[in-house]
Amino acid sequence: MADIPSSQEGRSIQLFRVRLRGIFKQIADGVSAEKFEELFGEVLEGRLSRARRIHKIWQDTLLEQMVNDFDEVIADEKLDDHLKKREKMIEDCQEDKCTIAWRPPGNPKEHVRSHEMEKKIKRKQELEALVKRKEEELGLLMEKVSIGRRHSQKFDSHLNSEIDKFHSLQQQEKTMNESLDCQIQQSFKESTHFFNFS
Repeated sequence: MADIPSSQEGRSIQLFRVRLRGIFKQIADGVSAEKFEELFGEVLEGRLSRARRIHKIWQDTLLEQMVNDFDEVIADEKLDDHLKKREKMIEDCQEDKCTIAWRPPGNPKEHVRSHEMEKKIKRKQELEALVKRKEEELGLLMEKVSIGRRHSQKFDSHLNSEIDKFHSLQQQEKTMNESLDCQIQQSFKESTHFFNFS
């Protein structure tokens, strides 16, 4: 039997070895000394002490051979690694003891319904995430529109102010032109009257 340091082996494989060795021992002990003597008595010429010694050697050899064969299977199939992975999975599953593990309900209709409900819940979450994303995009767009409106209002206000100024200047210019025309006409009249008297 190949000696493997127990510190390198997982607990599960050690327990498995002990259990299998016990089973192999039961198999080896399955043939009693009496039955062995009955089967091989003629060959051993009725020597009971020799038969018992050979029976003991046969049992030890059979047990050792089965254990060695089992060790080869463990090494070839990397059973220790697989059992360590199993132990890790069990530990991971037992970390959160508050979580209730899902089990199928046993009723096919209920099972299909629960599976469909799972898909519906997932779809609902996807749609909620999509709506939230679109709402955020809409909020940003509305903010941009609001900023654009404020700029437009400022521009309109400035333009109206400039137009009012222009109208005021036009009115002033018109008033000045009218006043100037009156002064020219008045001056013309006075000069004409002056020449007439002369």
